[in-house]
Amino acid sequence: MNASVNKYSEKNNTSDLVKQNNIDYALSENGNWIIIEANSKDIYKIFPCEILYIATEGRKSVLYLTDKEIETNRHLDYWKNILDPKIFVQPHGSYIVNLNYVVEITKEWVMVKSDGKKYLVYTSTRKIKEFRKAFLEYYQR
Repeated sequence: MNASVNKYSEKNNTSDLVKQNNIDYALSENGNWIIIEANSKDIYKIFPCEILYIATEGRKSVLYLTDKEIETNRHLDYWKNILDPKIFVQPHGSYIVNLNYVVEITKEWVMVKSDGKKYLVYTSTRKIKEFRKAFLEYYQR
């Protein structure tokens, strides 16, 4: 698979994007959407605002969206590089969380909530202070 970010303007057709060889994902020029090829070889067009959190599971990462889960072969660092670091923050080395969905933070976990579903994402002692700071700064701007 191609490890580089492919940027496309909104005028590009999604079917044109998936026809390209070895595409992992495509990012729109303004960052409004991402085309992802999942491990199942299904192709998804998602919006970053749909991502609740991303978790590392073995060598893969799983994107937990508001309506589905997508498993990819990419490491967490890959997603950190394309998502807005002011919105997508790590409470633990194995997770990236969308601050828009955080409803509670403790020393042990972060609660993420969407459509009545609640998810607990673990925190680490090393990252929780930075996560809390990012959360407070995000909502104070």
